[in-house]
Amino acid sequence: MSNCEEILNQPLPELKHHSWVRSFSDSLTEAKEKLEKLGIVPKLVLMTGGASRMKFTHLLCQEMFPEPEPERCIAMGLARVGRWDLRAATFQQEVNKLFTSNKLKVLIKRHIPELIESLTKPLTDVLIVNAVKAGLKDWQKNKIRTLADLEISLISQAEQ
Repeated sequence: MSNCEEILNQPLPELKHHSWVRSFSDSLTEAKEKLEKLGIVPKLVLMTGGASRMKFTHLLCQEMFPEPEPERCIAMGLARVGRWDLRAATFQQEVNKLFTSNKLKVLIKRHIPELIESLTKPLTDVLIVNAVKAGLKDWQKNKIRTLADLEISLISQAEQ
């Protein structure tokens, strides 16, 4: 056994005292079982990172999922990710254009009256219950002596 194989087959506490090779194999087995339960046969296995260049990872993937070719899958996966990056960049540019354009400001200004109307009733209902009624009860119980004190109390409770 070479030094590399020895290292890869060494049990590690971080992997529940299993080797890296066994943990990788167990993960592949678990993925295959979950896919089989769902009735899915993968046409593609995407491997990324440094471990994807290790020969044993290719062998285990080919053994577990014999259909796909790992090199082709890696290339296709990277192409998909590149396409997603381009789409995301294009979307970001469109969003930035919208935010810097006057269209958004006009749209917001057009809907401000509706926004104010939709917020007014819930806010006034809460103010009446939590500030006005509570303040008037305190005034009735003689906890508040003057109308000026009532005003100060209402403002304070409204702010809260």
